[in-house]
Amino acid sequence: MGVTDIALDDVGHAQAKSLSQRLKVEVAAVYSSPLKRAYQTALALHPSPVLMPGLQELHQGDLEGMKVVEAMERYPDFFQGWAVDPGSVTPPGGENLGDCQQRGLGSLDEIRAGHCDGEVAMLVSHQMVIATALCAIAGSPLSSWRDFRLPNTGLAVLTYDRQGWAIEALRWVVE
Repeated sequence: MGVTDIALDDVGHAQAKSLSQRLKVEVAAVYSSPLKRAYQTALALHPSPVLMPGLQELHQGDLEGMKVVEAMERYPDFFQGWAVDPGSVTPPGGENLGDCQQRGLGSLDEIRAGHCDGEVAMLVSHQMVIATALCAIAGSPLSSWRDFRLPNTGLAVLTYDRQGWAIEALRWVVE
C-alpha cells in the first residue's frame, strides 16, 4: 500500500480493538504515522495520538496500487535489484529503504528525547519503517528486513540505555 492513504477495514478495526483491550501497559504517549490505517489503530490505544510524519510507510512510488504481476512486468530491473539487495534500489518515483530507515530512526530518537527514563511510549507505524529501523538496531543489513516483519498489530518492544536501542521482544502479539 505504501503511502496510499487507506482506512482500516472491519478486520483492521477488530484487530486494533482487540489490541487495545489486551494491552495492559500504561503509556505516556502514543505516536502515529499520519496515514489513516495507522492513526485509526493509534486511536484505539489512546484518545489523542501524536501524528509523526517520520513514521509514515515507505513511499513505493509508481508501484503503489499496481498488482504484483503488472508491476514486475513494467519494472523488471527494479525487481531484479530488489531480489539481490533491496537496499540498493529505489522504487520508480519512490523512496529507497535507506531513507525510510533513517526517517524511522530519527523519529525514534525524537520521541526518546521527549520522555524521561522509564516512561513508555507507543509508536504505530508500518511494515517497512519498523523492519528497516529494527535492522539498524540489530546491526543487520537492509537486505535482512524480512527477518523483522511483524503481523498487523504485532509489537516490537524496544528499550533504550547508554549503549543505545535494544530489541527486547519481536513479533510479539498480545493475546
